Amino acid sequence: MSPVQGASFELQAFAREPGLALTGELQFNAGLLRIDYELNGSLASLKIPAGPAGAGHRTDRLWEHTCFEFFVGLESQESYWEFNASPSGNWAAYRFASYRTGMREEAGISSLRVSRKGQAGVFGVELEARLQDIPEIQEHLLKPESKLLVGITAVLEKRDGKMSYWALTHPRAKPDFHDRAAFLIRLRKEGIVQ
Repeated sequence: MSPVQGASFELQAFAREPGLALTGELQFNAGLLRIDYELNGSLASLKIPAGPAGAGHRTDRLWEHTCFEFFVGLESQESYWEFNASPSGNWAAYRFASYRTGMREEAGISSLRVSRKGQAGVFGVELEARLQDIPEIQEHLLKPESKLLVGITAVLEKRDGKMSYWALTHPRAKPDFHDRAAFLIRLRKEGIVQ
């Protein structure tokens, strides 16, 4: 099947969350990944960081509050990357040597474009990442038929301080966004493999 440029997704809450839905659109072409998240429902129950006063900057531990994330792995390799974006505009990019080990900042990413949008009952965040700026990913995409494996996730902080974990799937008994079994989307240089 030929790759496509865009696809929609729906994230699942780890614990049932009546009144909330998290969906979105993914676009990929020649190493540029764009993800639009759309959160619908009881937004008043959530803590959503204020919008940026200026350009966001690299910030650690964004997952401790409302944060939109994605993970990218190389097919047939243990290494992978984690990208975090706060509605505040702040962002982070990390590289892992293998499952939850060898974490360090990804130097190939100097910024993530993070923007927010919203209307009554709907809140959205749009992320744009130049994956081709990471040499290992760029090299991997040049190989015929090679694929990137992508997991799309989010952490929502509630006003009562509880956290809600969202992903394409939850393969374990506890939320674990690093589990490769949750990297359900396949990308090739030409686009999304359906």
